Amino acid sequence: MTPYFIEPDRANHTRQLMDAYGAVVRRLAHEFDAVFVDVQAGFDHYLAHRSARSLTDDGAHTNKIGHMIIAKSFLTTIEFQWGST
Repeated sequence: MTPYFIEPDRANHTRQLMDAYGAVVRRLAHEFDAVFVDVQAGFDHYLAHRSARSLTDDGAHTNKIGHMIIAKSFLTTIEFQWGST
């Protein structure tokens, strides 16, 4: 799972660092044939429609909505199916 920073401005220094770390995670997941979960992409999708302040006071520690974004990112990646089949 990628590290994330709840900041839509990709020019923000901390956001740039998290994006660079996320690229390393992506490379390592590919190298070791591991599941890659792009948590930052989940936050980016949310932040396209709402403010960062709706998720956090400090850019890193999330509220319940942020925790759901992290969970949804993971569950979507592993193709979790809701309900019984």
